[in-house]
Amino acid sequence: MSILLIEDDEFARELIEMVLAGTGLDVVSVSDGDEALELLEQGETFDLLVTDIRLPGQHDGWSTAVEVRRFIPDIPVIYMTASHQQSCPVSRSVYLRKPVKPKLLVSVIGALLGRPLSLEPAV
Repeated sequence: MSILLIEDDEFARELIEMVLAGTGLDVVSVSDGDEALELLEQGETFDLLVTDIRLPGQHDGWSTAVEVRRFIPDIPVIYMTASHQQSCPVSRSVYLRKPVKPKLLVSVIGALLGRPLSLEPAV
């Protein structure tokens, strides 16, 4: 299963990528919505989108998710942010407040993908 991770904070992106890779998932990470949409335009496909809401560039997390759905209509979405804004304009989406605990993130991803996931003991 493949995850598209969009996070502009390099440290957070690397940490989340490490956690998700530790569950056996394939993770492709980018720093903004524009990069994510370029991947989709090149024919990449994903099973789940995990995106920060506040992103640099033309697309924030909300609009990126809407655009991703043009390519993959049923993709589940996890929105993450440190702000108080809670709105999920895309169906099959979950809102998580940062900092997100790794076990919670893995649990939510497992539920959205319909398969149990577990972290490696070192995480």
